[in-house]
Formats: sequence, structure tokens, C-alpha cells
Amino acid sequence: MSEEELFASGSFIPFAQQLYTHLESSHKNNNLFFSPLSIYSCLALALCGASDKTYQDIAHTLNFETANLQELGDRLAEVKASDKLDTLKLANGIFCDAGLEVHPLFTSDVQTYFHAEGKQVDFASNCEEARKYINEWVEEHTEEKIKELLSSDSIDNSIRFVLVNAIYFKGTWKKVFHRDYTHDMPFHTLDGKKVTVPMMKTHGVYETYICSEISATCAKIPFKTCHMLLVVPKDKKGLPRLLKHLLDTRHREHFEALFITSNYNKVRYDLLLPKFKLGTNGKGMDLKKIVSGMGAASMFDPSEAKFERITTKERLCVSAMVHKAMIEVNEEGAEAVAATKILGVPLSTHPCINADHPFLFFIVTDNGFPVFAGHVMNPLEE
Repeated sequence: MSEEELFASGSFIPFAQQLYTHLESSHKNNNLFFSPLSIYSCLALALCGASDKTYQDIAHTLNFETANLQELGDRLAEVKASDKLDTLKLANGIFCDAGLEVHPLFTSDVQTYFHAEGKQVDFASNCEEARKYINEWVEEHTEEKIKELLSSDSIDNSIRFVLVNAIYFKGTWKKVFHRDYTHDMPFHTLDGKKVTVPMMKTHGVYETYICSEISATCAKIPFKTCHMLLVVPKDKKGLPRLLKHLLDTRHREHFEALFITSNYNKVRYDLLLPKFKLGTNGKGMDLKKIVSGMGAASMFDPSEAKFERITTKERLCVSAMVHKAMIEVNEEGAEAVAATKILGVPLSTHPCINADHPFLFFIVTDNGFPVFAGHVMNPLEE
């Protein structure tokens, strides 16, 4: 992403930084994986139905107060259109109780601007069937990779309105890691312990950025179209300091610098990267507190929320907002099903990027948008 493109990206990069800041504070010393794009998209859907202060709060959270829905939809379409050879599956839905009289303009807006659908389900008389329907809808839109997004205790017959989002990514490395060079090696955790993990090895020419401000090496590991942006602290216990620096919203330029193309130079490196899986177990993230903390608390408050562009027949608030993202990184790619093997080579005497300690990573589209983000504290934990 050039500096001009970064400016044009407007609200998305600051939103991703702010979201990461709030999520990181609730995942101290644990692995984290999420999709800023999916959550941004879901809030954009809510914006279609919001009015008055609720609209203003959501727009402020998206850093998009001065634009219209058409511009917001175009921006999201630009991000998703950049994925041509890798697979990016998004599931965004707004589910209203069947008893609601939904305004036709709302249905039209979410379809026109965001290629999404507003769904009606019967929460009032059969909340369990409604829950199953939502989970099946998510499975269908994520190639059956994300199951049971909504747990059995998350829905009851008082629910009138639910936002759900899920995301699945499958990318094949442009240069796959040869399995013969994957060996068990130590990974150094923050508490000073060592765990044995399968460590993948290769070497090649990578776009890299040595960032002295955060004492880290940033490297772009390419998929077919997207790339993984790997941020490895110099110090084996340096990730907390790195995150504190990057996520300081008073200095957005530090976070934005990661995505500016001109900061990177092509250098030949050896690369060691552990295999890992994140987000494949457990419940989805409840984003209610996170989004409230970012400035959109009114959308969840029965006394303040206004979604009059969905219906004027009764007052609505968002009852829940749930997010689940998953990734598996192995020799073929990220959540790869199959890929052609390319002969690898042993490590050489080139400089080495060694992710044998906690690191940060992003999945970035070819036009520079960080669609996914996360950090690995321990590759053995999901």
C-alpha cells in the first residue's frame, strides 16, 4: 500500500488498530486471531439500519462520519475484490425476529451496498430452531469450517435482533515449505519456558522492513495473491512491548507504517515459522463489550438504541454480536486443502528471520488491507 492508498483507505486502518487495542487488552498473554474486515463489515450492516445517535455512534466507531453507505460499500468491495486466487469466505448476517415488520429500504440497502441479506427467524416461539438456522447459515458461508458459532445458551426467546459474522481464509503459499525440512524445535514462551513445536524452514527473497522503533523485523510471506505480514520482535520476550507501541492510538503512524510499501526492501533471508492453528476450538468472541468500548454502546442499550431504518413498529437494540475467525498455517499455506509441492532447500548462511518466540502477524490483501490480524504466544495452543 502506497502512502496515497493508505490515505484513501480512510477509516479501515485506524479501525483495525483500535479494534486490536481493545481485543488485546482482553487476551493478555494468550493467542489471538480475528478479522478486522469481518467486524467492520458487520458494523456497516448495522449502520444501514441505525438512526439518530445510534447511527452517529456506529459511524464514529467506523471512523466514517462524513461518508455515505455507497462509499462504505465500495470500500469493502474493493478489499474483497483483491482476492483472486486465494479463498476468502465471509459470513455477515442480520437476523430479526419473524414478528418484526422490516422496512423494505433496509433489505434493499444491505443487498445493494454490502451484498448481504437481512434474515427473519422465529426467536419468539422457537429460539432453538432459530439458533440452528443461524449456525447452518454460517457453516454454508464458510465452507463448513466454522460450526456452532452460537452456543445453546446464547439465544433465548427474548431475542429480537442478532448480528453475526464469521470468516474463513484459505491461501496457498507462493513458495510452499517442503515438509522434509519441518522439524521439532523449541519455541520460547513469555514465561521463559520452552515448548517443542513443528518448525517449518525455507529461504527466499522477501520484502522486509527493519523497524528500529519497535525492535522488530517485518517480512511479507506471499500467498498466491495475499500475503502474511510477519512481525518478529528482536527480543524473545519483546511482543508485549511491541504491541504496546503499535497499538497506541495516539501514534497511528507506527501501526500504519507496517502497511506502507515504500518501507520495505527485498532481501534474501532464511525463514523459520512454526505451524499453528488458531480459533478452531471454543465459542465465538462476544464483541458487545469491545464494540461498546470503541464508542458504539448505544446500539446495545434498550433505552438508547434506535434502528428505525429497520422498523418503526417497535424499538430495537442489538442483543448480541458474535465473531469467530480461524486459521491453520502449515507447509502448503493457511488452512490449505491441497497444493502442488515445490522442492525446498536447506537453510543457508543468509540472515535469518526466526519466529521461535511470540510474534505478530497479519493476512494482507494485494492492495494493502489487513483483513486478518493476530499474535501467537504459544503455537501449541489454539
